[in-house]
Amino acid sequence: MVRPVKNVLIVDDEETLTWSMAKSLSRDRDKYNVLIANTGNDALEILRNHTIDLAITDIRMPDINGLDLLTAIKNNYPGTKVIIMTAYGSSDIQKEANKRGSLYYIEKPFEIADIRKLILDILWKRSGFEGKVFDLQLTDVIQLNCLGRVTAALRVGKGNETGVIYFNDGEIIHAECDGRIGKEALFTILRWREGKFDHERGKTPPQQSISQNWEHLLIEGMRKNDEGVFPRFGGHEVASADIWGSGVEGDSQTKLHGDAKGRAQPMEEAVRSIARLSGCEGTMIVSEDGIVLAHNAIQNTVKEGALVAFLGVLSNKLSEILDTGELHGILLGRKKMKVILRNRPYYFEVHLKEGVRFDEVSQSIWRTLSSLGELEGSSESIGD
Repeated sequence: MVRPVKNVLIVDDEETLTWSMAKSLSRDRDKYNVLIANTGNDALEILRNHTIDLAITDIRMPDINGLDLLTAIKNNYPGTKVIIMTAYGSSDIQKEANKRGSLYYIEKPFEIADIRKLILDILWKRSGFEGKVFDLQLTDVIQLNCLGRVTAALRVGKGNETGVIYFNDGEIIHAECDGRIGKEALFTILRWREGKFDHERGKTPPQQSISQNWEHLLIEGMRKNDEGVFPRFGGHEVASADIWGSGVEGDSQTKLHGDAKGRAQPMEEAVRSIARLSGCEGTMIVSEDGIVLAHNAIQNTVKEGALVAFLGVLSNKLSEILDTGELHGILLGRKKMKVILRNRPYYFEVHLKEGVRFDEVSQSIWRTLSSLGELEGSSESIGD
């Protein structure tokens, strides 16, 4: 039986990118046609005149952004699946997590072989899986605003309840909901399992009531939804003190965060031991709720810690959906790789030197972590 040829729309304001993608994807012309648009309005015109099975769009465009286009698709063409091209860090685990719906992500720059495989997987190989853009979750909408560095107001309604989330250059800086403001309002909105939203671009907030970065906020919201309370570090509340270790010779100091009594020595030993390994240039230990407990030669630790915990939440959700058991490793990047390893209740992030592959140092890293024994509160060793 001959399968019908489908239509794929590529939307990006970089004409060289859309042209090169269309040319490279032409080898699959027997499976799908490629249409291109260099503005959001051109994309809407194509959607009106053609049945589009898959739209591949950048988040940021001069006339309308990826969220506006996605909203139009959601409202008018719910059978169209969507790939979001983003400069936000991606990984194999994120690509697997894409299976939860028809909103998929791929990191720019990407290999044409990767996007080609993703297109074929979405159009042909997902038997028994039917994703619709109207399955879009509120967290997806929030992430698109943040990834696109949007300034806007997102108005959300559920029954008689209403709320507004304000974004400034992609950061969540204010929220209001039925008399509540700030994080309390944001987390109230995030608890809603259904509702409607309206997006007002360029709307500035009346005040700033939130100062945390958006990744950490979403992690907090997801954990509140899943558990009702924040998880605690090692069975104890996290203290606010910062304690400095002596660091690795020739490197920046090792910083320990939190209630370090009884933890400073194993934390410091873990960070030092990994940092000494050939091929490694930095490492950190992160709690399940995104707090960096110890680090060496890592910049932007707040953002890095939030991202590590966020990916951990995604991997846990993925393992539940696929029934694969807990995932223990995540690889990020190409030339300079980051490796996230799981050892309950902590995550270890290791930054590798440029050109070093994880398989070249994996045995040394596993061996070093195993030799450290269990840190306080750890119930499972890596690789079990």
